[in-house]
Amino acid sequence: MKAGSAAASNSLPNQTKAVRLLNGLTIDITLDRPIVIDGAGGRKHTFDFSWIDQSSEFGRILLQQLVGLLSTHSVSYSRSVLKASKHFFTKCNIDQTRPLHLADIAAFPQCVKMSYWPFFRALLGKLKVTASDVLSEEVRRFLEQPEKFEEEGKGAYFVLVTNDPYRGALTEQELKDIQYGVNNAYQSGILGIDEYTLVWLFIATGVRPIQMGKLTIGDVRITNGPEGKEIMLMMPLAKGEKAVVSEKWARRSPTVLVDVLLSYLAEIHPGYMDIPPDTPLFKISSSRMAPTLKAIFRKVPTWSDRLEGPIPIHPYRFRYTLGTRALAQGASDHEVARLLTHRTTWCIQSYKAAMPALQRPIKGALSGHMDLISRAFRGRLIKDLHEASRHGDDAALIRDFLSLTGDSIGACGTLAKCYQNAPVACLTCDKFEPFVKAPWEDLLTQLQADMERETDDRIKNITINAINATNQIIAQRDAMTA
Repeated sequence: MKAGSAAASNSLPNQTKAVRLLNGLTIDITLDRPIVIDGAGGRKHTFDFSWIDQSSEFGRILLQQLVGLLSTHSVSYSRSVLKASKHFFTKCNIDQTRPLHLADIAAFPQCVKMSYWPFFRALLGKLKVTASDVLSEEVRRFLEQPEKFEEEGKGAYFVLVTNDPYRGALTEQELKDIQYGVNNAYQSGILGIDEYTLVWLFIATGVRPIQMGKLTIGDVRITNGPEGKEIMLMMPLAKGEKAVVSEKWARRSPTVLVDVLLSYLAEIHPGYMDIPPDTPLFKISSSRMAPTLKAIFRKVPTWSDRLEGPIPIHPYRFRYTLGTRALAQGASDHEVARLLTHRTTWCIQSYKAAMPALQRPIKGALSGHMDLISRAFRGRLIKDLHEASRHGDDAALIRDFLSLTGDSIGACGTLAKCYQNAPVACLTCDKFEPFVKAPWEDLLTQLQADMERETDDRIKNITINAINATNQIIAQRDAMTA
């Protein structure tokens, strides 16, 4: 029986099912015709299960999973997964009487908008865990190790891989949440410098685990530049002819990574200038890189808005994120291939094919106006020093000397001496406690003027984050005083 033919299912009994929603309410779901369910904020969502073939084992399992989502996820999310599934089975004309094959999955981009893929991929993940027999062995392998499809000839599947919400490129919200979580965990002593450095190397370079395992002390070349210490990474290649597997390509370390690497070398490899250059940079084999990364994030709480839960972590996710963002920022095929240590540019076509569905989550990172998505402000608003964590302590006051007014704009919630540039650095610190009645519009005007004058991209990005944080403080202030 083909999808979309619901005659048989409509004649079946038990077309009503009681479901307990996430908010605790119990409602009756009609399975043979559309039903409207109220979601958050009173928004109404239409649910249609009539296209599912309840006469087949596959259909009954499919129905169970899609209805069950309402008990574990929001109404809007459940509806998105249902709608994505309906589009796939009906528009791609998928047979519901047999297991899904990889060829079926590969047809998704041709039949359905790729914006639906993350939601359908969520259903596939549930089926793999609860009813794997409805998926072919090849589909199960694809879900377990999609990065294998980065190899030549797998471009058709790469569109799905890169858009995979579990193993593909990260959204702007997810990437920011990971960065914040890791930084906070390190500052709190939850992560050691070795764990912290490993994570930031994956984020900043996007290299494969096998390349990370091959890095040595000698591959970290430290020089003096116009802005201080600079690092050139001699990145081992992962693929290619056997005669050149030892070849290395030079990659300038991003500014955000330089201080991290220098601290790591000083603490983990003291006297590194005198250590044999072939000494491994990390005491972790290539095969243990992915498990180690996952173990690190078991200690770091993260949140994905699109999954309504923790962010699944895998090394290749940072690779896909780096590649797609580089293309979105206008990098050439050759530049992206070099960035990802590919010898040829054929693979970049796969990244380009994956781009349309990724444009929306990436857009915020490129515009410089990430607004509330980036959660730049992480502190808490207070009325005055009496409500501060260090209430009554005048030393906790933070003043706005940026515009030379010296106005008190908030309080520092910690006794730690960070020696950062106040108040700009304070705006994105989770220990900052801004005053509701501080002159935020004046500070915002000063920050915007500074950004327009700034030519150094690194400083400009810092100012952009400060502007985002100030806008969020103003929004929270207005909500409090409304």
